[in-house]
Amino acid sequence: MGCRPFFFSDWVVDHFFDLDGCNLRSKYLGILLSATALDENNGLFPVVFVAVESESSDTWFWFLQNLLQAFDDNFGNVCFISDQEKGLYDDMSTLLPDVEHRALVEKKFKTRYPGDFFERNVWDAAMSFSVPELNKAMNTLYNTSPQAWKEHHDLKYVGSRSQFKPLSRNHYITNNLSEPFNVWVIKGRDHPVVDLVDKIRVKKMEKRKQRRRLG
Repeated sequence: MGCRPFFFSDWVVDHFFDLDGCNLRSKYLGILLSATALDENNGLFPVVFVAVESESSDTWFWFLQNLLQAFDDNFGNVCFISDQEKGLYDDMSTLLPDVEHRALVEKKFKTRYPGDFFERNVWDAAMSFSVPELNKAMNTLYNTSPQAWKEHHDLKYVGSRSQFKPLSRNHYITNNLSEPFNVWVIKGRDHPVVDLVDKIRVKKMEKRKQRRRLG
C-alpha cells in the first residue's frame, strides 16, 4: 500500500516500541520502565510507563506481561528495541518468541572495543540496509578482528538493518525514542511516585492536545 503499518488508531503508533529504564531520584529511588513509540508524524508517543523498585529480569517480565495484556497479545508484527537491559532478552524470548527484538550493538562493542573501532568497523554492519552491504561490512570486520566478527555474527538479537522484518522495516537501530522520553520527564524524576505518574499523565495530555490543534 506504500505506507507504514500502524498498531492502533487515534494517535496512531507504528509497529515499533523502544524499551528502556531510567533512575528515579526521589527519597525512595527506584526505576522508571517505559515503552515509547512513534505517532503518524514521527512524533514521540509514550505508550506505557511504570515505576518499579529495581531493574531486573523479574520486573521486566512483569512489565511485558502487563503490556501484552493491555494490547490483547496483538503483537504479530511489532518490533521492540532495547539497550540490552538486565534479563530483557530472555524475558522477551519467553513471552514473545516470534517478535523482532533489536538491541544496541553500539553498547556491546563500544564497551569491549574502546576508541574508534566501533565507528570504523562495526557501525557499517549495523547500518546496512541490504544483505550484500552487510556481507561486505562483515568481511571488513572479519579482516580487522575475527573475535569482533564472531561476537557480531553470534548476536541473539537483530543487529543490522538488513535483518529487519518487512512490516517493521525502518531506520531505527538506536534508542533515539527512549532517551528523549527520559529527558522529557526529567523534572519529575525527583518527585514521589504518585506525583511523578500524575506529572507524566498531564504532560501526555497536553502534548496530545497540542498535536491535535496543530493538525
